[in-house]
Amino acid sequence: MTSITLLYGQGSPNIGNSFFQLGGTWLIRHCWPQAELNFVSDMAGHMLPWRTQRKHGNPLNDANILSRLQTDVVVLQGPMLNRGLASLYGHALRSLKANGTKIFLLSAGMNKYDAEEEDVSKRFLSEIKPDLLVTRDRPTYDIFKDFSPRSHCGIDSAFYCPRAYKTAAFRDKFIAMSCDQTLEPLLEQAGKTDTDSVIAVTDDLRIKVSPRTGLVARLRRGGWAGKAAAWLIPKKYPTSFGSLPIIRPFHKSNPFVAPWIYQAPNTHASDEPYTYLNIYANTQVTITDRVHAAIITLAYGKPTLFLGRTHRSHLFEHVCPEVNQGKLARLDPAALRLLQDTQIAAMSTVSLS
Repeated sequence: MTSITLLYGQGSPNIGNSFFQLGGTWLIRHCWPQAELNFVSDMAGHMLPWRTQRKHGNPLNDANILSRLQTDVVVLQGPMLNRGLASLYGHALRSLKANGTKIFLLSAGMNKYDAEEEDVSKRFLSEIKPDLLVTRDRPTYDIFKDFSPRSHCGIDSAFYCPRAYKTAAFRDKFIAMSCDQTLEPLLEQAGKTDTDSVIAVTDDLRIKVSPRTGLVARLRRGGWAGKAAAWLIPKKYPTSFGSLPIIRPFHKSNPFVAPWIYQAPNTHASDEPYTYLNIYANTQVTITDRVHAAIITLAYGKPTLFLGRTHRSHLFEHVCPEVNQGKLARLDPAALRLLQDTQIAAMSTVSLS
């Protein structure tokens, strides 16, 4: 039986990793149901700061389990086409390729989308020659499509989570506010004549979203030193808006610094993905600066307002362009299903032998 090994873990620094791993697992099982699936931890270097990853790769004395595997196919997922690609995965993928293992890159994206990142990734892909490349955004596809004999411009694997997991129900309605990268915005009751930055939750409940200004907001944009200084300044967070509680999913539980993570009421933080999926599938609206919070909310048919500033949001452009326009966005389930099935059809024709 053909064996496929998927890289897993590293959800505690960013739970979004677990979202695309969960959705990707369903996708692989669906495309190749006859294969035996195995799982192994993603590279240990992902737990290190970006600069250390790029310069040194994985920690000294790491066992590099991936390079020791006997498997027919290995699947990498996520924004792996970055400056740390060769330093993190070089030894393992060269060893696997030399032993006849096929390399599949799924939900592939970049991080900075700059010339250096592009150059590093091109040089490494020209060496390992992935057998399948499925990108999650058009810019990545346009740059790297010729480095694999089978390329497809697809979607982030997290968009498959509703087909992988049926969520639990909540008793009460609520708003999800996931802004752990920036300072969460102010929420005000919108007037009848207000039109800009307004979320119509119900006919009677309209929320006006305003970005915060002032010292704390400026500090939060100033790197780690600024974020640390901003954390020291006391802040007030509302527990609800109108009759709706505000639940705050926090996507980074490692390092676990409780006063930092739980500084606002109704915070949830965990290293497992399912509670997050339950929250985003049941929310009335998600207001977030996290790409994967927006993805999961859209995938489960709920509206989201994305406030993040990152090149990784290119992945919304061919799925739901309103997300990157600062508008309240909702994804038509039929449109999502078409994107999913188109990718499934493209992948299913790839032979594992």
